[in-house]
Amino acid sequence: MKTSMIKQGGTLVADNQQAVDVLAKIPDGRLVMVEVRQSRNVLNHRRFFKFLDAVFDMQDHFDDKEPLRKWLIMKTGRFITIEAPNGFIIFEPESINFASMDELEFKSFFSDAINVVLRELNLDKDAVNKVVEFA
Repeated sequence: MKTSMIKQGGTLVADNQQAVDVLAKIPDGRLVMVEVRQSRNVLNHRRFFKFLDAVFDMQDHFDDKEPLRKWLIMKTGRFITIEAPNGFIIFEPESINFASMDELEFKSFFSDAINVVLRELNLDKDAVNKVVEFA
């Protein structure tokens, strides 16, 4: 079961009634496995897409934003490889949606994307940094 908790000191504390109910079902002293995912910040998600818009306007290789977005995701190393029955290899970018990445993963991706833009598109570093600051 998935639920949300808040860290207080060194302890995870129930964030809502559902979390209270989940914790109540776990006997004291029982070892449980926990998957920790930091909630995504929608403002950072929007900031990335503003960054993408600005990069699109600053470059001259891509004629459409969607191929730029896919290329950028894959250049950060976030892609899957599919081998077709005829032997062809197909690469597909991983999703950056809220269910696929938590906030820490997204921040790492965004940082990698900035580095890719600077390295691969030869854009002015100061201009890109201004975009990142104000996006």
